[in-house]
Amino acid sequence: VECFGRRLEENSLQDASCVFMMYIILCVVSSVIISSIENVPMLTSSFECVSAIATVGLTIGITPKLCALSEFILSMLMLFGRVGSITILLAFSSNKRIKVSKLPHEKIKIG
Repeated sequence: VECFGRRLEENSLQDASCVFMMYIILCVVSSVIISSIENVPMLTSSFECVSAIATVGLTIGITPKLCALSEFILSMLMLFGRVGSITILLAFSSNKRIKVSKLPHEKIKIG
């Protein structure tokens, strides 16, 4: 696949789209939950959620008035935005088995 004159890897466009959609879905779902819990406009809760996941530190001023669940959602968005989506996905989706370490074995020639 060529994009802006550069050759991309096979799955890089698909991976980027997946990460983008994951951020969009997280923001929309979190905004709907906070808006319904706190009875605030959707635009206000969307601003808070996007600010949290982007870790920019902006707020409209409703954060001190939020309940514990809404604050928890915003802090999880901050953590997710700071650590990164790929890191969190790899942490939870790893299917590798833990290998038990063994001592090295070597035959020594005598004589």
